[in-house]
Amino acid sequence: MATGRRIGIDLGTTNSVVAVLDGPQPRVLESREGRPQVPSVVGLRRRKKGKKGGGGDGEVLVGSVAYDNWPMAPKDTIVSVKRLMGRRVADADVQKVRETFQYEVVEPSDGTKDSVRVVMGGEEYSPVDISARILRKMKEDAEFRLNEPVTHAVITVPAYFNQRQKGATREAGRRAGLHVMKVLEEPTAAAVAYGIEQTESSDPKYILVYDLGGGTFDISILMWAGNVFAPINLQGDMWLGGDNFDQILVDHALAYVREEFEMDPTGDERFMVALRKAARETKERLTSSMSADLIVSGMLRDEDGDLIDVDLEVTRQEYERMIRPLVDRTVSIAEKALENAQLSIDQIDHVLMAGNGTRVPIVQQAMEAMFGKERILRSDNPKHSVSLGAAIVASRLKGILCQAPSPGDEEKECGHWNPLDAAKCENCGAALTPPEEGEEAEEDDLQIGGIANLHYGIQTADDAFHVFIQKGDPYPTDNPKTQTFHTQAPNQRMISIPVYGGEQLEKASLNEKQGEAFAVLPPDLPKGAVVRITVWLDGDGVFDLSAHLEDGRDLEPLILAGEKDQKAVEAIEQVEQILDQKAASLPASDMERLEQTRRQAFDALKKREFDRALDLADQFGRQVHEAEQAPERDQLRTKAESLIGFAQFVLHEYGWAMDAEKSYALNRLVDETRQALDAGDRQALESKVAELDRATDDLPNVVKSLLAFRGAIQNRVRPVDPVAATNLMDELEEVERGIKRNDPSAVDQFKALEAKIAKAIAQAGPGPGGPGQMPEVETCPICGKKVQGRYCENGHDQWGVVSKGSHGTSGDSIA
Repeated sequence: MATGRRIGIDLGTTNSVVAVLDGPQPRVLESREGRPQVPSVVGLRRRKKGKKGGGGDGEVLVGSVAYDNWPMAPKDTIVSVKRLMGRRVADADVQKVRETFQYEVVEPSDGTKDSVRVVMGGEEYSPVDISARILRKMKEDAEFRLNEPVTHAVITVPAYFNQRQKGATREAGRRAGLHVMKVLEEPTAAAVAYGIEQTESSDPKYILVYDLGGGTFDISILMWAGNVFAPINLQGDMWLGGDNFDQILVDHALAYVREEFEMDPTGDERFMVALRKAARETKERLTSSMSADLIVSGMLRDEDGDLIDVDLEVTRQEYERMIRPLVDRTVSIAEKALENAQLSIDQIDHVLMAGNGTRVPIVQQAMEAMFGKERILRSDNPKHSVSLGAAIVASRLKGILCQAPSPGDEEKECGHWNPLDAAKCENCGAALTPPEEGEEAEEDDLQIGGIANLHYGIQTADDAFHVFIQKGDPYPTDNPKTQTFHTQAPNQRMISIPVYGGEQLEKASLNEKQGEAFAVLPPDLPKGAVVRITVWLDGDGVFDLSAHLEDGRDLEPLILAGEKDQKAVEAIEQVEQILDQKAASLPASDMERLEQTRRQAFDALKKREFDRALDLADQFGRQVHEAEQAPERDQLRTKAESLIGFAQFVLHEYGWAMDAEKSYALNRLVDETRQALDAGDRQALESKVAELDRATDDLPNVVKSLLAFRGAIQNRVRPVDPVAATNLMDELEEVERGIKRNDPSAVDQFKALEAKIAKAIAQAGPGPGGPGQMPEVETCPICGKKVQGRYCENGHDQWGVVSKGSHGTSGDSIA
């Protein structure tokens, strides 16, 4: 199948623009409505039912029609969704969206807190879903204007977008039916549009891109050298843009209404939307006129019920006085970018003005005053420069065309263009054959790479930051670095690989989490099995990674998106916790059935069958409940099995600390209890359980203390802070080795560890009693006396009581 046309799309916070290169110069393609830009708005128009019925559930609108319908459906109109791309529910920017706009932002019912949903017409949509609708309209409008199919696109993103945000943008393009050739940073696109790369000089040039868009403000300093753009420093404010300039006029109009009509209209959602639209139109008129009228007619009523028209004149001088603090802030951000890049104003060769907000005269004057008029490069319409640059890049990118069957339609080719060095298709995963001599797959004549503006690395169990990519390294990464790690437990079945980016090398968690990968391990690996991890940045500056065992087996790690994939992983992790807690109290027959379900769940995760993995996790929980509720398994049998398991664990782990006679007696009692259990002799079993319970209470003091430490770490610390628990377990093993070899320093190490565990428990707080967490104990299980802190009134150590019921080791991951 022949590929269709290539386009460039500026997917903006407020408006989006599509462009194409079909001649010497790129051009913007108008929408079906005949406008050069499409509002980045998706809304629902509800049809009211008449007395005779009729009407319908509603129609989803995109672009100008959704923007025009906004006052009629303020809660069902999604604006500025770009701010939510790749975000988590708890992100500060998500909270600000909730406060700023009328539509609802919620935690996904089919995902996790690592993603968000918006609500439109009572239905949940992801930001990717909404963006995909906008991109689909851009694609269809382009096809309408070109009268040809459009299949490939370069989509632009802000320079500050991280891994998750760039990935979400790629996914939105895919859902819109586009092969996303590249996710291009907006400052680089603007530089290409201005023709910076066509200059003949071979000397490096420093370019400052001043991008004042509808929703955000960005300053990017780029270096152009050797046919490669490289960002040197990025600064910006996600909440400083044209919307804020509009808000100045909104606030001005609200003050006028309160004073003139003695009323507060902010509770009227339809009026507020209409006022915001009128403010934007007034702002745009003031870019070319010395005054403009802000008018909202017939939407308010006074106390007598009469209609009120809001009509006030705004002069440019008055408007510039109001927005001066915002303009001054952009200048301060530009100065900070220069300082961080270690460049002076004189070293900047060109200043590029991008974004519709730069049409405001006072903004132009501020940059001219800072850099001089001769270095300012302007476009007839700065809003279009980003899309025009994207169209140029789309036309000049080359690579390997995938001709494998399309994943969605076996009768069609995939048609995805891949980088020259790609071994498999980014779209469908099919193996690629490098082009033979004479075939069309030339080097790109424009290399859009960059340099990493952060250190990238992974977090391991001790919160160490294992750096793979240094700040300043070029991307795409030529020679990815591989590091070796080890599993933390026998038969560990999964690993978590959190990737962080930042400048703090001491601890990973001091940096920003860029994403998290997950991989399923094969069964029966020993503790300490080697896992080799490689991390790199692709041509878009997005991280990717691989993980292999020492024998070369590919673990095929999955980078989680916070959607159903992560929900499935969390469900399986819960399965692991339950299995760890219940293993000692369940008979072999039930354990075999549970293990089979567990294997099936891991298999589903490995195959990316997330719905099936969730179903298996639910099935596992039901099986555990059924096993616990089985009529033949009464409390005596459960206690017997638990005590046998505990005693065997003590003998295996701490036999070295017991004298031969006591060790022999405990072994014999375990055998006798097991015999009574298997024989079903309840009277004998009651007797042996009582004896074994006393015997496991009468252990050497050193064993009791070490067991108490282990139980406290596993059951009180780990559910709240697994990293701290892993560190404490490592220290406990070191203390045990010291005691074993009669090291004099072991006593001090023992006391220090005891204090650390107590502190960790205090920080963790009382457990809620959920899966994997111990409830706060009020009465002692041994004597029934009141518990105060660690000990009961009779002096029984509650850490030890906890450890007697939960003695297994946890399945820690390498990270």
